[in-house]
Formats: sequence, C-alpha cells, structure tokens
Amino acid sequence: MDLIDVAPLIAGITLEASAPAAGVSRLQTVPGQAGAVSRDGHRVVAAVNGDTWTTSAASGLSAPTGLLVHGGELLSGSRSARPTFGLNASGSAMFGDVAVTTAVTLPGGATLTVDRINKLRVAGDLDLYTLSWGASTGTGGDGSEVVLAVPGLPLRAGGSWAGTVTAVRTGAGGAPLAAGTLVLSAQGDDAAALDALPVGALVTITTTVPAGWAGVAEAVSGREWLVRGGLAGVSPVSSVTWATHPRTAVGARPDGTLVLVTVDGRQPGESSGVTDDDLADLLVAQGVQTAVNLDGGGSTTALARHPGDITATLVNSPSGGSARAVADALLVVSSIPTGPLAQLVVRTGDTTVMAGENAAFTARGTDSSLNAVPVPASAVTWSVAGSGATISPAGVVATTAPGSAIVTATSGSASGRATLTVLADTVAPTPVVPTATLTNAVVASNGDVAVAVRWTAATDIGEGVARYELQRRIGGGAWTAVALPAPLSRSIAQRLGPRGSVEYQVRAVDRAGNASPWQSTGAFGLQMASERSAKYTGRWLWQTGSLFLARADRASKTAGSTASFTFTGSQFAWIAPKGPTRGSARIYVDGVSVAAVSLYATSTQSRRVVFTRTWPSSGRHQVTIRVSGTARHPWVDVDGFAVITAAG
Repeated sequence: MDLIDVAPLIAGITLEASAPAAGVSRLQTVPGQAGAVSRDGHRVVAAVNGDTWTTSAASGLSAPTGLLVHGGELLSGSRSARPTFGLNASGSAMFGDVAVTTAVTLPGGATLTVDRINKLRVAGDLDLYTLSWGASTGTGGDGSEVVLAVPGLPLRAGGSWAGTVTAVRTGAGGAPLAAGTLVLSAQGDDAAALDALPVGALVTITTTVPAGWAGVAEAVSGREWLVRGGLAGVSPVSSVTWATHPRTAVGARPDGTLVLVTVDGRQPGESSGVTDDDLADLLVAQGVQTAVNLDGGGSTTALARHPGDITATLVNSPSGGSARAVADALLVVSSIPTGPLAQLVVRTGDTTVMAGENAAFTARGTDSSLNAVPVPASAVTWSVAGSGATISPAGVVATTAPGSAIVTATSGSASGRATLTVLADTVAPTPVVPTATLTNAVVASNGDVAVAVRWTAATDIGEGVARYELQRRIGGGAWTAVALPAPLSRSIAQRLGPRGSVEYQVRAVDRAGNASPWQSTGAFGLQMASERSAKYTGRWLWQTGSLFLARADRASKTAGSTASFTFTGSQFAWIAPKGPTRGSARIYVDGVSVAAVSLYATSTQSRRVVFTRTWPSSGRHQVTIRVSGTARHPWVDVDGFAVITAAG
C-alpha cells in the first residue's frame, strides 16, 4: 500500500489532472504522462492513475469513461453522471456525481443534445470533438460531421460559445481537428440536422454542469463512492466491488489535505489486493471525509519523487509487472523552481547491517525545497563516526562492531547525514553440503582408494566465514575431526578401504563464532572387486605380479575384446596399469558409449584409477570396456574395480 498525502493549499503545491500527450483519444502510462509535463518550475513529485476507459476495436482509439478537466479546459465528458473528484480555482477539493449537459442551438432556435464530448462515437450519438481529442475525430463514414470556427476556446465545464459553420461533411467521418475549431459528429437522427446546416450558419454550444462545478479547474471521474460524510459506504455496487483487486482512490480530509492511495494486488505472496469495502475502511482510518474509487486492477500505479531525484519514479508494484498505459492521471506538481544547493541527501540500500558487513552510501544534492541539484561524486567528502566503522572516499562503510555509525557527506557548505545501525553478528553461515568422490589416483597395494571430500563456499551475513570444520566416522562410530590443510580449505584427499560404512560431515564457522548446522555426505560403503569379477569376450591374458592388486590382472591387445562389470552403487572406478605399451579403450555405461580412455604413459604406473563415473543415487549399472587395438601400443588391462555403495 502506498499513501501520498497532498496539501494543495500550500504555496507551490498543486494537484492536476493529466491526459496522454498525444491526446485524450490515446493511452499513456502514468510515468509517461508525468514525464511529458514535468520541467523545472512545474515538477511532478507524485502521481497516481485516474479513470477507467473504453477502447474501440475498430479504430484503436480510447476515451476516459467520465469527466476530465485540466487547467479549466473540458477535455472529456458525457451526460452520464459518475462519482467525480475535482479542484476549484482556489485549489479546494470538490466531490460530486457530475454529468455534462451540452446543448447545440441551431439557427431558428432548435436545439440538439450532445451525448459525449471527446469520446468514442457510438450508434445514434451526437458527439462534440476538440483539438484535445487528437488530430481528427477518428470516426467512420456512417455519419455526418460539421466543422465550426469558434472564438473564445477552450471549452469549459460551464459556458456558451458561438461558432460559425465552415464545412459540412455528409456521410463522412474523420474530420480534422485544429485550434479554434469544434466538430459536431452525428450518427443517427441528428445527422440530418447537421447535413441541413449551411456554411456560414451560426451555432451556439452551451455546456452545463451541477451547481458549483462550472468553474472546476481540475477533475477526474472514478468508479464508485467509497466514503461520504466520514462514513464508509460503497455505491454503486457490482461484482467488481466485492472482489479482491489492486485499487486506486482519492480522498479528502476535513482540513483540506488530500490522500492518494494505491494498494497492490494479484501477486501471491506479495499482496492479494483489497475489496472496495476494505479500501473504504482504510481511508476512514486515515481521517478521510470523502473519497472516490478510481480505476484499479492492472492500471493501479503510484509515483513519488525521492529526495535528491529529479523525476518521480514508480513506487508501487503494478500487477502486470510494469506501469500500464491509462486514460488519465492525477499529478502532484511543485511549481517551486530549483534554487542553489542547500543540503545533501545521504542514501544507502540498507540502514541496518551486521557487524563485519559493508554498506555503500550515495549523496544527492537538493535545494531548500527538495528539488534536485546535481553534485558530482568527486565533490563529496565522506566521514563516519561510531561503531568502529571506517569509510572509503567512495562512501563505502566497513563495520567491525555493533552499535550506531553516523555517516556524513559534505560538499562545500552543504552536508547531510544518515545513521547506520550495526547489529551483533548472530546469523550462522549458510549450510554447505559435502560430497565424497572417487579420484584418478594410485590405488595402494592394500586396496585403499583415493576419495576427494569437497564442498562449496558458505555465505555469511556479517563478519564472514572464519573456518570450516570436517569430521568423519567409520562404521557408525564416534565422529572424529579431520584436519584441513588451511582454515578455509574446501577439499581434502582421503584414503579409504573396504572397512565398513564411512560418513563425513562439514560445517562453516564465522568470525563471530556462529556455526552452521553440520551437513553430511550420508553414510556410504566402498567395495573393491578384482579382475575376476568381470565377464570377458575376445582374447584376454592372465598376468601376475606384485604390482597388481591381488597380484593378478587380465590384459588384451585384440580390438573388440570386452570386459563387462555389473554392480549396484552410485560411483564406479576402473583400476588398471598405464605405460608405454598400453593403448586405448572405449567405455560403455549401460550400453551407451560415454568416453574413450587412453592407458598410454611414458613410464609404467601401476594400480591407477583410469576412469570414474558418478550417479545422483545408487542403482544397478553395467560398465563395459572395449579394447580399441591401438597401433604399436595396444594393451588394455583390467586390474580391478572400486564401487561406492549405500551404507550397509
């Protein structure tokens, strides 16, 4: 929810209605409408969306549903009354059910009634268009249009204007609109009356609104009444009234201050929205005496200018992800021109941090009325006091201890400050999950295999990670510490043999002594299998000697010979010697070719892990080694296998 309080009777602050820059017949986002009129001396400092609208599928043109007045000019209206918010010439708020009655007095005294001003013409309508609508009426050729030269424009909510017929367009639409002219456009019975007007005829246009509204300076209509006489009461009601949606409203307190409110919605986990009744209760709680519901849903948009910024920016979260193009808006405008630099506004992304964290500050210049005054970063000097903090020339504060730090920015005679709250670091680092994987290393003569225990870096809010702690237990026994090479090491090599289940756990400890929960690899077992465990095809020879596991292996130099090993586990390793006579083999896992492995080396290397494979979970697999028959060094050996299995 965003609440914007406006005091329109304060000198230099006004509330204005706005329309899209291209004309009332178009749509434009609230940021776009604000940006089109915002300039020094007329700076938009806040805004919300306005009325609902309709769009023609045929022409693509749109129009606000109710009354729209800006600067005293009647931009759009109809003879259908709607709940409307307005401001009179002195800036005081007005509320009412407002319709615009518009009469066309023809030569001889006959009168016609205009249905709509600057809106989409529908069957049977007599409509009136001004240049504020756009470049032309945009109507089709199923009616007639009369162009009037009218001195004394613009059109206002209450008044009379005499015009002279300059063109009669029978059976034609799309009459061009120009300054000093109005166009009457009819489809239906009134078209014949327009066709009968001669060029040069005098026609009078008279607009009438409810008492007190003739001199309205700014006005935007809405959907329903929310609050009247300080009491919540929604009227009229519809299915939309009772539904939960994003909402926008405008209200006034008895002291004359205005409230613009938006409530986000249609965003699960963020904000679902409110009903009209909810919105009415919210406004009454804010002391609002009278309030009107404006367009909501995807249209709900709120802008505000933050101190030190030139433009007002989006502060709510539109349900569509960005500001939607809308028919009109309410703009809070400051007419105070930018003056000399008076102060600096010091900002940071977070005013509360943990000891040990950094906080980046920026400084923006403003005059005495909060208009932005650009100040180069190089012209700002930073200082900090308290909490053992230091600050860089770029405004980055490094904290070391709990407490408060006062950050001051200075540029010439202007300065600004902000308070940074530094909390004791009581937040543990994020847990890290270790893994244990077989590695391509030498297997010891007793069958011990190299396993790498690794984990990713922990993150810590505050003083940072000081060390990692690793523990191991075997066969479900007691945990024992495993010394790491350095406090921040995140891996270690371990030698394991088939001695029952093994489990590792790791945790991170920060500089404040906060420790993350222990995280475990889960218990696992290591199984060793000799060359006898495989099934062979082709020609394989037995070899014996002390350099082999179990003092024997099998070798083949015949291309196409295979050795297949079937097992249940989550990791697999093939153990073989490497050397100058050894060649290559292709590896198949569960029948799919996955790698080519070369056993060639310039010197003999016994009991090497030459290929490993890891799966996310334990399962039954088959690994097949197929001899390639490499020229001049064809031999491929199988000395044994290692498998990581589930514990037990």
